[in-house]
Order: sequence, then structure tokens, then C-alpha cells
Amino acid sequence: MFPAIPPWCVLLHDVENRISFSGDFLQTVASNPLIQRNTKTVPSYNSLRSYIRSLKTVYAMRLKLALPGHGEIIWDGSEKAKEILVIIDQRREAILHFLKGAPQTAAEMSHKLFPDLLPGQLFNAISEVTAHVEILEEEGLIQRTGHYPIQYFCDRC
Repeated sequence: MFPAIPPWCVLLHDVENRISFSGDFLQTVASNPLIQRNTKTVPSYNSLRSYIRSLKTVYAMRLKLALPGHGEIIWDGSEKAKEILVIIDQRREAILHFLKGAPQTAAEMSHKLFPDLLPGQLFNAISEVTAHVEILEEEGLIQRTGHYPIQYFCDRC
């Protein structure tokens, strides 16, 4: 069975034994799947939304053993998917909290969300914040202002 995994990711699943080869899909840091090739199949595609949908699918599969591409064996794949979904929700709420004050750029919010970043991690952080703000903007919870740099604000937060 192949659930709706984000493009360029593969999860091979043994349904009967509830085991999978999960590649990097269930890694601890949720930002890796948010950075995908720039090719979008549809204009409204959002990698974070796709990733959330895929995590919910994996959670519902009641997946047990997951063998990742890197790192430790994941002994409860469904629980791991749930943990990542909680982290994503916490980051979403943090971004909304940041926007209670003045308008901010994705870079400014990424520094607040990930205060201990190394310079080489900034791209991942900005990518993740950008994916969140795209969804929040589509939901009508935040708005953008300006062109360069683009800032986001929330007048209802």
C-alpha cells in the first residue's frame, strides 16, 4: 500500500505485519519534507499540507515498526506520525503568536521559532515558516503586506 506521501518520498508498507521502510518521512525534524523541488504540479500545492495529510494517513494505518533511511528504528510509526503532527501544530500556534505584534518576515519568525540555528540551517527554517504562513494566509488567519521584503501580520490574533 502506498499512502499519499509527499512527492519524492516513498513509504513501502507491509500491511499484514504493519512494518514499513519509511525513508526520511518519519524523522524527528519535521522540516525536511517541507523543502521540495521547486516544481509544483498545481499552483495551490503546499508541501506542508501534503506532509500533514500523509502523516494523518500513516497514523490511521496503525503502523508499528518503521525502518527509516537514517537513525534509530521507529518502534511505533503511528505514534511517531502523531508526535510530528503535534510539533507542526505547536509551530503553527507559535507563528500566530509571533504575529500578535508588528508585521514580520518569514526570516524574522524563523529566528524566533528556531533561536539556536546554525547558519546552514536557515534555509530549512525559512522554508518551514513559509509553508506555515502560506496555509495560514489561505485560511484567512493572516495577511501579507509589502513586496520586498514580504511581511505577514494578523489583525485578529
